Amino acid sequence: MRRKVFVGNLNYRATEDQLAKFFELAGTIRRVQIARTPEGDSRGCAVIEFDSEENAEIAIDVFDGRQHLGRTLSVREFREAPVSAVSPVPGAFDGDEMLANGHHHRNPRTGMRGELHDKAREGWRSLRGTKRRV
Repeated sequence: MRRKVFVGNLNYRATEDQLAKFFELAGTIRRVQIARTPEGDSRGCAVIEFDSEENAEIAIDVFDGRQHLGRTLSVREFREAPVSAVSPVPGAFDGDEMLANGHHHRNPRTGMRGELHDKAREGWRSLRGTKRRV
């Protein structure tokens, strides 16, 4: 297991400092990073890096399903995204980490999500004007 955990279902008002204080019972924290939109608003999830694998395991065991600021947290092992599968919006957050955990960024140009959505949109355009719909 790695030293990072993914925390989902965060209250949108939660801060990095609040999360660090809440999770410090599991062990020494190296970094807390809340995923943010390009405008700086919280996306409701975060990655917390501990100093050891044991502390990350403790955090999952102890904090998964616990309440924080009125929300039930989902805490699980963090999985890195393959580099080729990532298409982040610049400035959304420092790194591509959270995309592997089911959080995707919308394409600011099209409002759609990712390369597959762009292909689907192009396919829809090619069918425009025909009676056949996908």
